[in-house]
Amino acid sequence: MKQKSFSFKPFGLALGLIFLASCGSEECADCHVVADINGMEYEILELGEYCEDALHEIEEDEYVILDTIIIDADGHELPSPVLPGDAVEVHCGEEHDH
Repeated sequence: MKQKSFSFKPFGLALGLIFLASCGSEECADCHVVADINGMEYEILELGEYCEDALHEIEEDEYVILDTIIIDADGHELPSPVLPGDAVEVHCGEEHDH
């Protein structure tokens, strides 16, 4: 009599794909600080990636500049320095409406 063997490979593969799909749905974005100088926006600091609640918090909360910044995130000199207390915004991802 032939024995049938049950393979867990297809079942495990399906569970793995479901797990990866659910993790991939997490809302994450790269964030940076921008300053408006003479009507132009300059990216002054890279903040890295934020996800879910932390992403919403960093976009909504005020970002405080602690030191004078004279170069942008790409190493180019700014037309005027960004000083502690200057108005800056945090932008995350491609869309900047928060």
